[in-house]
Amino acid sequence: MLEHMIYKALFEMSASRADFLSRLFSRPRPSGLTEKSTVGELFRAYNSVGADNAAFKNTLESIKKQLGGKHKFGLTTEDVKNIEVVFEWSARRCH
Repeated sequence: MLEHMIYKALFEMSASRADFLSRLFSRPRPSGLTEKSTVGELFRAYNSVGADNAAFKNTLESIKKQLGGKHKFGLTTEDVKNIEVVFEWSARRCH
C-alpha cells in the first residue's frame, strides 16, 4: 500500500514521464528528453547519470509532505519509516 502511495505522490508532483523517473530514481534529468522520448530512450538516458543523494532527500521530503500535508493521510511513525525504506529501494534499483 505504501509503495502505491509513493507512486501517487510522484505522479502528482511530476509534469512528465521524464520528471517522474528523475524523482523515482533520484537522478538529475538528462538533457534531450522530450514528451516524445520512448521508454527505451528514457531508461537509457537515466542509466547514464548517477544517483544524487540531495535529490533523494528532497524527493523523500516532498513525498511525505504530499501524502501527509496535501492529502492529510494519517501516516504513523512506522508508515513514514516504511515509506523511507520503500522509496530508497525504488531509487536505488536503477543501478
